[in-house]
Amino acid sequence: MVSGLFQVFSSQVLPGLEEQRKQVLGKLQTLYPNHAKQRVDAFLTLMIVILSALLKFLDPPGSKDRTWEIVDWWMQYQGRVAEETERDTNLPIYLLDALVKEMLAQGEDFRKQYYMSFDLTKNEFGDPVELSFLASGRDLLMALQILGKNKGFKFPFSNAKQLGIRIANDSEVLEKAGWRREHEKTVHGLKYYRLTRKLV
Repeated sequence: MVSGLFQVFSSQVLPGLEEQRKQVLGKLQTLYPNHAKQRVDAFLTLMIVILSALLKFLDPPGSKDRTWEIVDWWMQYQGRVAEETERDTNLPIYLLDALVKEMLAQGEDFRKQYYMSFDLTKNEFGDPVELSFLASGRDLLMALQILGKNKGFKFPFSNAKQLGIRIANDSEVLEKAGWRREHEKTVHGLKYYRLTRKLV
């Protein structure tokens, strides 16, 4: 089997390899200009050239070339993995999701302890589908500091401005994770945002 692979490489891959890689790279950059694994494009081009060569032997004679179908499936899969990783390692998402869990667990008692109210939307079966709350940067900072103290973790932001900038910078990632942040009002120069989390 190994000798067979070497024969395929020597007859199908190595002849004109650089030209093949240039063509593949051009198509890759056209079809997927901002894909999750862009930093390894040079490696991907080689893998795609090898894949194309192997499919000539694996697929029935005269069948349609499936190279770019497989590449497309892989690109979409890697994009989903990258998004999930980004969400799972994002600090504002972690903190806000932890606050939502506390809201759901505490219910009516949440306001007494965290000095913040929230609105919960339920479906026709009584299951929560969306949660939202209105908060200034200071309100949110205080609630998250209380959460950190209650749950025993060190809160990483020292002031409301620092927290607000980080949330604003990560707004795209927050949206992908099911969050929506909208400016609702300004009172005496203090901005209040409505933060909404989809629960289903």
